[in-house]
Amino acid sequence: MYQKQTVIKGKTITSAFLMAPMVTFGYGVKNGIITDELISHYEARARGGIGMIIAEAACVAEDGRLSEYQTGIWNEDQMEGHRMLVSAAHKFKVPILSQLHHAGIRTVSGRPASPSAFHGTLRGREYTADEMSEDEILLREQQFIEAAVRARAAGYDGVELHCAHSYFLNAFLSPTVNHRTDRFGGNIEGRMRVVLDIMEGIRHSCGENFLISVRLGFD
Repeated sequence: MYQKQTVIKGKTITSAFLMAPMVTFGYGVKNGIITDELISHYEARARGGIGMIIAEAACVAEDGRLSEYQTGIWNEDQMEGHRMLVSAAHKFKVPILSQLHHAGIRTVSGRPASPSAFHGTLRGREYTADEMSEDEILLREQQFIEAAVRARAAGYDGVELHCAHSYFLNAFLSPTVNHRTDRFGGNIEGRMRVVLDIMEGIRHSCGENFLISVRLGFD
């Protein structure tokens, strides 16, 4: 077992092993509300000596889910489950992050959200989406920031932004999907703008000691 402790922004990590965010879909989650079975799943990993947990993708908006069984962090009804999940990890002194997610083009619960008009195959399935307006983009940015504020209130040590797997944030980063010519597209600085705006908003709202991680996908 890894012996040397690592401290990041006041959070002590006592193991070199980190639990990656792996969506379960198998513990009875409905309306985004975390169940006792899911809490027990994470508590067992914390008890087993993991150094840090990044909890599975929690959707920031009801109309942006990947599955009807996905956990959510878009309203107050879901917060008690998050508080209990955090307590289960902290009982064993394990820091825990909430992974913030919007399915974007791949959503099953609303109109697909895409930086540019899209019709094609993603991970083996056909999808069609219209280009988002700037107001729609700003709304989604705010939903991520508000979700981070809820995560902090629930006791999470930080959040991870899901910027992989062709989901909402990944689509903005990708020159294959993002063909915008405004400030949210074009060069890498433009394509990164949504992610950076969200990070800046989280830092401003949640403070300097709140961890912010980004999960990136590369080709």
